[in-house]
Amino acid sequence: MKKRIGHMWLVPVLFALLLSSAAGARTITTVEGLLELCGTTVNEDITLSGVFDLTGLDWTPIKRVAEGVTIEGNGATIIGMDMSATGDWEGGLDQTGFVGGNKGTISGLKFVLNSSASSRAWYNGVVAAVNEYQATITDCTVCGDPNGSEVVLTNTLFNANLGGICGHNVGYVVRCLVSDLTLTDTNGACIGSIAGNNHYYIDSCFADSMKLIGGSVDTKIGGIVGQSIGNVESSFAAHTDFNTVTSTSISGKGLFMGGLVGNARYVDVISNRVNYVDICHEDSEGNSCYLGGILGGLVDLVEGYTSLVSSNYYADNCSAGMSWEDGDYAGGIVGGYQAADSRTVFMRCYYCTDFCSAPMAGINDGYDYPETFDICDGVSKAVMTGEGWAEDNLLSPWKNTGPDNYPVIDDRIPVSFSRVHRGKEYVSLRSARLLWNGKDVSALGLTGADTEFDPADFTLSCADGLPLEIDYVTVNGRRFTQPVTAGDYERLSFSAVVDNSASRDILQPCVDKGNELYEAGMGIYSPATLILLKEALDEAEDALSTGYLAMTVARALELAEAIEDVELDHFAYTVDLVGDNAFTYVNDSAEESFTAFSGDTVRLNAIPHRGYKFVCWKDSAGNVISDTEEFEYTVSRTTALEAVAAPAESYMFIYKDMYGKVYKRDAVTDFFQVSYPAEAGDTGLRTGYRVREWTNNYRGELPDSGEVTQDVTFTAILEKADTRYTVQAFAGDDVTVKLLKAAQVFRVTAPDTYNDDDFSYWTDTDTGEIVSYSLNLSVSVYANMSFTAVYGGGVDDVTLVNLWTPNVESGKIGFTAQVLTGLDFASEVMHGVLLLESDESVDEILFDTPGVIVGRSSGYSAVTNTFIINKKNVRSGDTWYGRAFVVYTDDGGNRKTVYSDIKSATMP
Repeated sequence: MKKRIGHMWLVPVLFALLLSSAAGARTITTVEGLLELCGTTVNEDITLSGVFDLTGLDWTPIKRVAEGVTIEGNGATIIGMDMSATGDWEGGLDQTGFVGGNKGTISGLKFVLNSSASSRAWYNGVVAAVNEYQATITDCTVCGDPNGSEVVLTNTLFNANLGGICGHNVGYVVRCLVSDLTLTDTNGACIGSIAGNNHYYIDSCFADSMKLIGGSVDTKIGGIVGQSIGNVESSFAAHTDFNTVTSTSISGKGLFMGGLVGNARYVDVISNRVNYVDICHEDSEGNSCYLGGILGGLVDLVEGYTSLVSSNYYADNCSAGMSWEDGDYAGGIVGGYQAADSRTVFMRCYYCTDFCSAPMAGINDGYDYPETFDICDGVSKAVMTGEGWAEDNLLSPWKNTGPDNYPVIDDRIPVSFSRVHRGKEYVSLRSARLLWNGKDVSALGLTGADTEFDPADFTLSCADGLPLEIDYVTVNGRRFTQPVTAGDYERLSFSAVVDNSASRDILQPCVDKGNELYEAGMGIYSPATLILLKEALDEAEDALSTGYLAMTVARALELAEAIEDVELDHFAYTVDLVGDNAFTYVNDSAEESFTAFSGDTVRLNAIPHRGYKFVCWKDSAGNVISDTEEFEYTVSRTTALEAVAAPAESYMFIYKDMYGKVYKRDAVTDFFQVSYPAEAGDTGLRTGYRVREWTNNYRGELPDSGEVTQDVTFTAILEKADTRYTVQAFAGDDVTVKLLKAAQVFRVTAPDTYNDDDFSYWTDTDTGEIVSYSLNLSVSVYANMSFTAVYGGGVDDVTLVNLWTPNVESGKIGFTAQVLTGLDFASEVMHGVLLLESDESVDEILFDTPGVIVGRSSGYSAVTNTFIINKKNVRSGDTWYGRAFVVYTDDGGNRKTVYSDIKSATMP
């Protein structure tokens, strides 16, 4: 007769749980302490406390938990354990998991896997590779991290064992939950959400939101157990009792595929439910499969030893239901069975015909006893979910109180991984956890159907200094504001939408202020300190945009201080105040010069000497900047300002062009003091123009000498100059020569290849500087020019600025520059030419060079990106040096400055 063991097996389990709190247990709270257990045998009780993040760390499975020894988790969480790492358990059989062989008790641990893994080990289980004889694994949870990509565990060894809790079980696995994982093989393994192979007890476990995929025609797959085999010699049936499989898919190839157990032999399968589960055989090679809603296949060939499959049901689908191929053996209860005698094997087992069109059994393999199935049937959903159906057919304590009114015997609801996030930015488990009534939600595992969750009962536990606050809590992805009851759901997944306003409020104002300084700082602050400011701003903005939920108050203060601590070195400029006939004042202090930072504003005042009258203030270029004695002047460069005062009885000679621009004023008392229309007027005021004639508003002929009796205005009538420049281009064997006027555009196209080499870039023939990366060269002409096309030369396509040989006219030196934008160019900040007058050779000009003038252009030529800076009123013999620059932002948002070579010209 078949021997049965009642629920006395719970006694050693309860006893083991009591041992977990035994005095003298070693407590581990750090990753370093946990790693010390790798490859060892644990001979003393251990308590784990906290969160252990093993992501990216080397892990070797603990070799064995000794008999009578307990590892107690109390909800401790282990993240990112490497499931590809193997250790030698015994006999050369590799194993993967937290523990290789468990002979004691492992309780209350939660494992979060965040990366896929492949192994070629004989035994594969996240908690233990092998749960040895009468050892216990209880109240453990294993899940994939829903914040990341799908977590797939793959075994490649033939006939191996792969399970979410343990690979091979000869002990007790009780009240464990596995969710959000994909388990698969390539070479015929036994795969189950809880255990790959079971020979003892699996009780009250949940498999939720799993994917079990058969990769081989020899694979055995079950929603709870891949293969379950009892011991005939000791008359002990392998038990799979009171378990639940929900929201799961079983698919792919396989020899046996069952909603609960894949392949069974001498088993007890009692009071299990398989609901919201797909079972789909997919094999393009036409291999046969046994697939069933509860069991894939059952074999009882020893007389007197009969399995018992009682009070189980298979019902609703996850998405695709049950499907199979020609030649398969599909049954709503079992795919195929063999019975040695006429004893009843299946009693009170049901499947829902709304989602499965198969008969109760796919095939009996020639053993057809009417007594094999007793009170078993396929029923519609309306019947199965009808009031009282569960108690009448599955018997007490089954009740129709599950989701959609389906029957349940264990009315606990799986609570899946709880997320702390904002949008798609998730907080690591090490940094923050969601608590419900003080308990870590992610470690609840299972909860009673009558448990009520009130949004007000949720709080956060954060790492020191991380000031996260809850905006609201979601259940199954939807915000809830009123209490919900667990039994209203098939599963519960909580998340907290949080904010970090405390850290943001510390840092954001500093970033805003820093950006204002940076945007306005070019020409005011030194480039070196602006780079430091930019680096501090980039680091802060990166923290705000991509990881501010993980930002502690200390980190926010650190980043803010890094911005505020940048000492911005201003450009200090010296301004000379000149003028022979006036006293000059700076902020009411008599001064002949002063030094100030760029952007500083001072109040200037000129008091004419006795017998003189104030005329105007002029800058170093001779431009009138104020017609009043007192005005506000903003410093932008080193320069000289002239307070012009003339004898009280003098009159003004004003020189302007026909467009109304005044470029010279002279105070005159006697006509012999000036020659008119004035030497400076011959230059004209526009590039490419010359003075055709001068007119004035003097009545009659201007005298050569004598007392001046009125103001006189001279007007230059301009016409286009006929000056022409020679421009030539050499491209391979092609030579192009053109004679062009000022401001005309020289265009030429180089051949694609020359001597089998591809075109690279154009250069200035004289200097070798790169002037274009394009085959099509376009240059605005302001001097004689020569260009050469280069073939077969590698060069980075980066932003450059070139300065041509200066053009010298009477009283004026013209500096013409061209910007060449590269692949790194995003937008321009400013461009211009740095000008410096010097009697000695100059080999360096920067913004902060003493005496430098920042000549800023009003814009490019729209066609050629060319601009001109004219230095006017240059005296004969003076030498002016120029260096073109462009300030721009690259495609990464970084501000950069590039300079040309230095060019110079001397006025004859």
